[in-house]
Amino acid sequence: MAVVRIVGWKRDLRKISHTTLIREYAGLGLAQSKAITDRLLEGEEVDVEVDARKTEEFLARLRELGAIAELAAPSDVEEG
Repeated sequence: MAVVRIVGWKRDLRKISHTTLIREYAGLGLAQSKAITDRLLEGEEVDVEVDARKTEEFLARLRELGAIAELAAPSDVEEG
């Protein structure tokens, strides 16, 4: 698994598409995915765990939707 850190968004972030993308790549339910999107829109950075083989594809799709995202370094990821 790899961790993608979503650190912000551009003005035209597509909220519903973003939530759907989180569901698709992270395998989370609707409520969890929506909560991640809402936290992002409230100004929090959020970490999303995804299959390492799909990380670059996930990053590209996030950016297409208006998210500002990066691959989190293993030392940056909080355990817990």
